[in-house]
Amino acid sequence: MHNFEIIVINSQNSDRLLDKYFGLRRGVFVGEQKVDLSIEIDEYENLEDTIHLIALDETGAAAGAGRLINYACHGGCGPSVKTAKLGRICVAPEFRRMGLGRLIVEKMIEEARRRGYKKLVLHSQAYIAGLYEKFGFVRRGETFKEAGIDHIEMTAQMAE
Repeated sequence: MHNFEIIVINSQNSDRLLDKYFGLRRGVFVGEQKVDLSIEIDEYENLEDTIHLIALDETGAAAGAGRLINYACHGGCGPSVKTAKLGRICVAPEFRRMGLGRLIVEKMIEEARRRGYKKLVLHSQAYIAGLYEKFGFVRRGETFKEAGIDHIEMTAQMAE
């Protein structure tokens, strides 16, 4: 059984964690899923309000990751609804089927709540949408291709 620590990357720990974080994302999205690197790394990476999370196992190995961005939502959000987009959620192959994806999503929702977000949006890979439904996310619209992979938009309202 593994013990995981999920850490918000910040200015105090970024020197030691960012290489692991981006290395894991590259391995999963570019290596495994064949997403072009120019899509995987985008303009949101270095924005002040972007939140990067990394999950480490007890040895310090990068086991999972996720990113939360301040989202200017299209249609249905309105300017008064502070919305966050969850994305770049991944788990290293050797740590899959251990509940780590669920732990990462829980931490992302906790961070969004702490920062005052009222609505959450994500583009789920179609095969894993059921995971997000367990957190109250609802499918919106039809399946679409993003980076050549079937996705579905999902939204959730933050509980008060």
